[in-house]
Amino acid sequence: MKKLKLSRSHKLFLISAIVVFSVFGGTVISPFTTALAVTCSGYGCDNTSPVTTGCSSGAVTKKTANIYDAPNYTFLLAKVELRYSSTCKTIWSRITNLAAQESLDMWTSTQRRYSPNGTTTTVSDLDYNVSYQGSAYSPQLYLPASDSDGLSGRAGDYVSNGTVYAGGAYTAYWGGI
Repeated sequence: MKKLKLSRSHKLFLISAIVVFSVFGGTVISPFTTALAVTCSGYGCDNTSPVTTGCSSGAVTKKTANIYDAPNYTFLLAKVELRYSSTCKTIWSRITNLAAQESLDMWTSTQRRYSPNGTTTTVSDLDYNVSYQGSAYSPQLYLPASDSDGLSGRAGDYVSNGTVYAGGAYTAYWGGI
């Protein structure tokens, strides 16, 4: 048998690799494994947090609407987004305060509608004193995406300045397709 001759740098690399392998027990460390594990599925995701369940990771915005001051509708106060997770097949409302230099009370709401009979499920949450460019979100609702399920969803939000109603808006319905 022929003896393998390694240079000093190759020997150091091989020893380092053996030490790392033994310390980490053969575990492969990857920068791509940082996503949270999802902790809900199906209708079990209803009325849960999209953040703590891991559903918000990789979510996208499907519909948006702007909230202007009432009754004048001259100042943009906030933006409401219907967010969707393809991992969990859930929707929720995210509202962002755009009223410069002002904290707003924000009420977030998400609705799931079953079209054939008009049944609507709503989840909502009240978040106080969201500062400029801060965001709040509602609990999520399961919304499977198919042509035949008859389900659609929308996001709605209302804002106030202290105890005075300032404005509100709903996004258009999104059918998950």
